[in-house]
Amino acid sequence: MSTQLKEWPEPPELLTLPAWRACVEEFLKAGLTYGDEIEAEVFEKWFKKDRTQLQFQMAVAEFRAELERKGMYLSGRGYKGAKYVILQPRENAQVMENYGFRARKCLGRAVVLGTNTQLELLSQEERARHDKVQEIASRRLLLMSRKTAAIEWKD
Repeated sequence: MSTQLKEWPEPPELLTLPAWRACVEEFLKAGLTYGDEIEAEVFEKWFKKDRTQLQFQMAVAEFRAELERKGMYLSGRGYKGAKYVILQPRENAQVMENYGFRARKCLGRAVVLGTNTQLELLSQEERARHDKVQEIASRRLLLMSRKTAAIEWKD
């Protein structure tokens, strides 16, 4: 487990855009691995944005998504924006469960919205599309709920 702070590469003078992609590539070359910590100041240098700016947060989100493709998860939880940590592989299951919960919650909201839409205000084409999307969202939510119940029941 590597929870010490490393010396991360400095951004080059001429940065390949997008900055988050160049940052991921350089950090992986430098040996980024599970348990590593990255101070927010390091990302501020790379993204040339203050951590309070939306562009900074979007770049971190893209950095995180790219790391997910490598089986790593970047977490800032509990550090109040001061630093980020690459979670240990054993913690990925919890992150995956959280993603599933959010997906079910969003699908549930879609179904509620669709159910409560005033259909009489829609044109024929809009109504047909609405009904199709509503049916798909309802089926997906039902399927996800059944799978979740089956998984929880087996445990």
